[in-house]
Amino acid sequence: MLHQDDVDATLSGRFSQLKQELHDLDSLMASCISFSPRTKMEGVSDAYLLEDPDESLIVVAEGSLRFSHPISASEFQDPSSPFYADTLLRQAYLANSETNRLGRGAGEKEREILKSLVVNANKRVWAARVQNQGADGLAEIYGDNDVMQTFFTANMEDLDWESIAQDFSREIWPAPSRTATECRIAWRDGLRPNINRDTWTDAEDSKLSQLVEDFRERGDLVPDWEEVAMKLDSNRIALDCMRRAVSTQDKVKWTSELDKKLASAVERFGTQSWSQVALYMGSLSGPQCEKRWKHTSAQVRGKWSEEEDELLRRSVALFPPEAISWTHVAQQVPGRTNTQCRDRFTRSTQRSRHGRRSTAANLGEGDNTGSEGSEDDQVQG
Repeated sequence: MLHQDDVDATLSGRFSQLKQELHDLDSLMASCISFSPRTKMEGVSDAYLLEDPDESLIVVAEGSLRFSHPISASEFQDPSSPFYADTLLRQAYLANSETNRLGRGAGEKEREILKSLVVNANKRVWAARVQNQGADGLAEIYGDNDVMQTFFTANMEDLDWESIAQDFSREIWPAPSRTATECRIAWRDGLRPNINRDTWTDAEDSKLSQLVEDFRERGDLVPDWEEVAMKLDSNRIALDCMRRAVSTQDKVKWTSELDKKLASAVERFGTQSWSQVALYMGSLSGPQCEKRWKHTSAQVRGKWSEEEDELLRRSVALFPPEAISWTHVAQQVPGRTNTQCRDRFTRSTQRSRHGRRSTAANLGEGDNTGSEGSEDDQVQG
């Protein structure tokens, strides 16, 4: 139950708060000019009082600029605009992306129709080229020529996609019609038989990195991935080139020399300024340096203790043999990486299979060194 003194104190505090708020409001109103929309803005007089109680009130803060018009696209594109960099990114996104309703959403019938139309269009292209050389183009396209048959499904040049799209839309009616762009992208990036889906080679990776670097040197914020795919000249599609470039740009082959340099950078700049560490390292990013440092600094090198072996045994026992998560196991063995835990447990299991004691007992025997790991430890993002 509240005492009267507590109630009085609460009301007094609230009264003081309201009084201060009213004072602040009076100060704000005193610095503004109130006027009717029908009055002129020059000077201050009684004419600024509202004549109609229903008339709207406009308050202009002293020194402010009056609104004149919505921000136009040209203002965003002005280099002096604070939104200029974001505008360029937006323009690059729109220029390098295209909505494609046909690709994965196409049924088998639509795919066959589009393939037939593209093949027929390429037959006309082939016949026209042969005819320009003085041969019988019509007779040529019915010949048994492997190069010609490949051309019918692989060629992308000189095709009239507007005509293909019109024919395609008639064939699939009453389904929604498709645009020339949709048909071209669906064929080029999904249905074309000669798309290269093989594992990327070292030569391709090297050439792709150089092509992306060429765009950066030209000052382009985003590479033209269609141009990249064309210059790569290995039947890769633009989307695959982009995915490959993005997925490989953050991978670093860490060496002992790089680790020593990283340790020197951390000693100099600490662990609170990874951007400075990255500058010291050269071509690496802050997140790359931080991730590698956390990975290496937490590792314990050397013999496994009985306590570590027991923790490893208990952690592995939590998982079914066919679904052991070494990442989660390592979290239960402080200072050891997932690679070290996996190798340690695998060696002990192999000893057990060769007729020695049980796996749990074997964890304390044999090669008692910390596994250096291989690729898992060396390739870090």
